[in-house]
Amino acid sequence: MILLNCATLVLEAQYEGYNVGHGLGYPKYNTSAGEGFRWIDSILKVAPTIFNVIFLIEWFLRVGAYRLDLWKHPALACDMLLILISGVEVVAAAGLFAGINPAAIRLIRMLKLLRMVRIVRGLSWMSSLFLIVRSIAASFNALLSSLMLLVLLQTCVGLGLLQGLRIYLEDASRDLQSRRMVFEYFGTFTRTFVTMFEISLGNWVPVCRTLMEEVSEWFGLFFISYSCALCFAVVNVLRAVFIAETGRIAASDDRIAMMRKEQSKQMLAHKLQVIFEELDESGDGLLNQREFKQLTDSVMRKYLSTLDVDIDDVKQLFKILDDGDGNISCEEFCKGILMVKGQAKSIDMIKVAKCVRRIENKVDVAIANQFRSNDC
Repeated sequence: MILLNCATLVLEAQYEGYNVGHGLGYPKYNTSAGEGFRWIDSILKVAPTIFNVIFLIEWFLRVGAYRLDLWKHPALACDMLLILISGVEVVAAAGLFAGINPAAIRLIRMLKLLRMVRIVRGLSWMSSLFLIVRSIAASFNALLSSLMLLVLLQTCVGLGLLQGLRIYLEDASRDLQSRRMVFEYFGTFTRTFVTMFEISLGNWVPVCRTLMEEVSEWFGLFFISYSCALCFAVVNVLRAVFIAETGRIAASDDRIAMMRKEQSKQMLAHKLQVIFEELDESGDGLLNQREFKQLTDSVMRKYLSTLDVDIDDVKQLFKILDDGDGNISCEEFCKGILMVKGQAKSIDMIKVAKCVRRIENKVDVAIANQFRSNDC
């Protein structure tokens, strides 16, 4: 429903833009949208009401599901606010409210699209999108620090250029058209600030050519030095630090770590299932000893080694995976391989050591009892 709502917003923007182009007399917009796309007009009239009702029903269902835990979900209040805004937009579009701008309300209603971020975590096929969103949120501090440094450097250089070019702009003996061209880039601080961003992150050649032609060719040397010092060195260092910091923070995020672990587990389980199906020649969903021995194949061994699974004794492994019926099911195969995957873990070694100590204690007690009985 959220995606369909987004599609109607796109359709509405295209529809209204077509009308604007027709009003401006733009080429190829000879007719209004209502004349050329009447079916779109019908959809746009009923779609907001339908979506608003659906979202309202969904809101009541969520309230009924949370009940006493309602206070733990502040997003419900935001959703209700968006539903009310959408309702006002529908009423205003019908002409019942005067003095309300439907276009402004539609812009606010687009906040409904933010709900997509909340559902990303539950969709495995959108896990990459969730990773991107979490990484952006985690990198906010690094982004803020990088922007502060970049803005500070550009402000200092821009103020220097602005003060230096002020003499040229106020010189009445200079050509008026030339001064206007320079003023477009460095007339005020706001123009200078935008120009500095254009020079640093965009195309610096037009600004450089303008100052070289209208003011002095020495500005070419200045722009080359500025591009090498700030644009190439500082900006690239900021990008590298920002990317490294973002990767470090994202790697330490608990949700991202759990998602990657779950994805790795699911991928390994899928590969093991493919191996099981390859070994199951009879197709009965069970592996006997003859079919299981195919793991000794050189190709199969190499493939299993890529999954960090090394098989030395196939007979012993079959006994470990078998539950006693002489066959191994797919579930037993996947769980068993996952247990023997990788090197021995510390906790497993501790368990084995404790079992050995228990056995030794029992043996010592048995031997001691045997000696007592012999003495008696």
